[in-house]
Amino acid sequence: MLFKVPRPPPRRPSSPRLALPPCPAPRPQTLVPSAPSAFSPSNVLFAAKALFVATALVGTGAFALIHTVRYTTGVRTISEFNHLMRCWACRHLPRLSPDDPDESSWQEAEARLKHAYDQGGLSAWFRVLFTELEAEEAAREKIRTHN
Repeated sequence: MLFKVPRPPPRRPSSPRLALPPCPAPRPQTLVPSAPSAFSPSNVLFAAKALFVATALVGTGAFALIHTVRYTTGVRTISEFNHLMRCWACRHLPRLSPDDPDESSWQEAEARLKHAYDQGGLSAWFRVLFTELEAEEAAREKIRTHN
């Protein structure tokens, strides 16, 4: 509604028997804070309940997730899970291959980064780092185009 139309004043009935009794005067309303800005025991209790419910939900979800992963993967201990994830990562994630002469191994890259930091400081280390990252991206692109 774009504008408010003024109401006409109420008409008074012409005969006294049709007149309605006068309305009582409105009572003053007390303002109740709608936000938990007031520090009261009920607000503190409400916040404690909310924190407890949220913690219980997160804990229950984590418990369910852990047991679901344990059941589906068949692992019983953390070390078994560690071994399973390392094997999965080695099979499925791309990595640098030291067999290919175009690519470098991680140890060689670390040695180049350490040498650059020792010789030229942080700025030289960043230059070598960007070179290593570009070489790794080129190697991944080469693998993508051949597959």
